[in-house]
Amino acid sequence: MEDQRHFPTTTASPDQIGESALPIWQRITKGQTIVTGTALVASGIADVAMHFDKTGMFFSLLAVGAIARHSDEIAKWLVPGSGAETHARLVEATQHVVDTVSPATPMVYVDQSAQAKLKRLFGLRSEKTPGLYLQVPVAAPSPTVQSQQIEPTASTSPATSKDQTRSWRKGTLKWGVSVRFGRRFDPLFDNVFGRGVLLTGTQGAGKSNLIGSTILSAARNNVPCFLVDYKNEFYPLREMHQTIISCGHPDYKEQAGAPYYSVTPDNAAEFAHDMMEWGAQAVFNVQSYRGDFDEMAETLATILHELVEWAFDLESEEDRPPCLVVTDEAHNLVPEQPTLSALPLDPKSFKRLKKAYVEVANAGRSFGYTLIMATQRLANIANWSVANLNIQVVMKQDLNNDIERCEKYIDKELCKQLRNLPAGQGFVRGLSKTPMLVQFDQQEARHVSKTPNLARAQKRYKDNEGRLPTRLRVEVTPGKKHVRSDQTPAEREISRRYARNTTSGNLDHSELENTDVTRVSYARKNELLSASEQGVRGQNDDVTGVIDLPTGWDEEKLKMLPFVYRAVGNIDRTLTGLELTTSQKNREFARTILKQQGLWKESK
Repeated sequence: MEDQRHFPTTTASPDQIGESALPIWQRITKGQTIVTGTALVASGIADVAMHFDKTGMFFSLLAVGAIARHSDEIAKWLVPGSGAETHARLVEATQHVVDTVSPATPMVYVDQSAQAKLKRLFGLRSEKTPGLYLQVPVAAPSPTVQSQQIEPTASTSPATSKDQTRSWRKGTLKWGVSVRFGRRFDPLFDNVFGRGVLLTGTQGAGKSNLIGSTILSAARNNVPCFLVDYKNEFYPLREMHQTIISCGHPDYKEQAGAPYYSVTPDNAAEFAHDMMEWGAQAVFNVQSYRGDFDEMAETLATILHELVEWAFDLESEEDRPPCLVVTDEAHNLVPEQPTLSALPLDPKSFKRLKKAYVEVANAGRSFGYTLIMATQRLANIANWSVANLNIQVVMKQDLNNDIERCEKYIDKELCKQLRNLPAGQGFVRGLSKTPMLVQFDQQEARHVSKTPNLARAQKRYKDNEGRLPTRLRVEVTPGKKHVRSDQTPAEREISRRYARNTTSGNLDHSELENTDVTRVSYARKNELLSASEQGVRGQNDDVTGVIDLPTGWDEEKLKMLPFVYRAVGNIDRTLTGLELTTSQKNREFARTILKQQGLWKESK
C-alpha cells in the first residue's frame, strides 16, 4: 500500500534535516512505524516473559509509553479505533502489565519457565501432569483470589469439583490442596513407588501430620508400610484402620495396649515376613528400647534386611507388592556423622543401620520398597541416604545450613520464602515439572505431638495452688532471701548469700570463699553427722546458754555465727550476713564468742 503522506521537497541531503525540522510522524513511513512499534512491544513482553520482575515492567511501560506519548498516529495504527477508544485500550493494556508484573497482593508463582510466564501474562493456566490436575486451561484468577491461602481441613472430601466429593479415591496418595491452583494434590501411588520421598521441615512445620496422612493412605489402599516412629507419636493411627499395628520392645507391651507386636532381634525376621504376608502397616516404636538402643538398632536393621529377603525369595516378580519404608527423624538413625545423632549408639550399631538402609535404598527399589525419609535437620542427614530420593517435600526451615541444602531441590527465590511458610504448607518437587506449593490436609488420627500450651498447664495445675509438699515450699524472708524449712543452718546461710535454694545435693562448694566450709557435712535429720559437724554442733550448744544478748541478736543468729564466720573469714562480713550492724559492741561480742569456740585464733 502506497504511503499517501506528502514530504517536503528539499535539495539538502537527508543528513542535513535536523530532528527539529520535521515531526517524527512526518519523517517515517507507516511500515517503519509498525515495525518499530511492534519491536518495542515485543521486546517488553519478551523481557517480562524471561524475567517477570521490575525490569520487565520498566521496559514494558517504556514501550507502551513511547508509542502513546510521541505519536497519536502510531497508536491509531497499532490499536485501531477512535482517539478515545485508543486511549482507553492503551490504559487497559498498561494496567494489565502493571497488575501482572507487580500485583497489589503477593502471588506465588512456582513455575518460572518462559512458557509459563507468557501464559500468565495472557491470563492462561494449564497443567498437563497426569494424575495431578485437570488438563484443561482455565481463566486466570484475580490476584486477590489467587493470593488467598487455603486453610487445611480434616475432611476427606474437598468441595472443588464433583469428583472430589467422594470420601476416598483408590490409588491416590492423599495429601492436600495446591495453593496455586486451588485443586486437590493427590498423586497416584504409582507415581511415588520406586522413586523415594524426602520430607524436610523444622519442628512444628507439619511433617508428622503429612506422615500420618501417608500411612493412612497406604492402609486404605492395601499398601504394606513400615514406619520408624522416633518419638512415639504415631500410635493413634491404629485407631483409624484395622491393619495398622504398633510394635516395639516386649517390655512396652502393657503400656502400649493392643494391637501390639513385641519385636526382638530373635523374631524380627518373622515379624517382617508377617507384615508383608498380611499387608500390615507397622509403627515401630524406637523409644520403647530406651533401656538398650543398640538392641533397637539390631532389631531395626534385621527387619529392613528381612523385608528385602522376603521379596527376593518370591518365585515370581509379579507377586512382589510395593511397600513404603518411612523413617521419622532420619538424621538420628542415618546421620552424616555419628556425633550428629541424638541416639547413644555404639559405632557398630550405626554401621549396622547404614548397611540396612543402603540395602533398601539400592536393592529395595527393584523389589518394590520405597524410602520416605523425614528430617528436621537436613544438614545432619547422610547425603547417601537422600541422594536417590526423587521427590522432595520442603516445608518451613529456620536454620541457614538447612536452607542452603534446600537449594539443591528448589531455586533460591523459593528458598527465601521457607522461613515464612505457615505450618502445613510446603513445596513439592518431583511430581510435576516445577515445584508446587501445597497446603497439606490435617491427618484424621489424633495428633499427639502438639506443643503444650497455656491452657494445658492451667488444666493440669489449677488445683495445686497451696498444696505443694513441704520439701518444695519456699519461705521468703523480709530480705527476699530464699530459705526452705528443711535446710540446715549452713544451707540457709548459703541461700541468703546467693539468693537461691541450697541443699546438700546441689551446693556448689567452689562458689565459697573459704574452703573450710567444705569440711562440714550438711546432714539432714535422721542422718549420721560427721565428726566435724558434731564438734560444731557441740560448740553451738555451749554458747546458747549466754543470757545477755546484744540488741538484734537471738539464739538462731548465735548458732549461725561460727558457720558464717568459717564461710566468709571476716568479722564485718559475718555480721552483715547475719543482718546485724557492724557496731563496736557487736564486733566485740562476736569476737568473744568465736574465741570461746577456738575459731578466732584459728582465723587470725
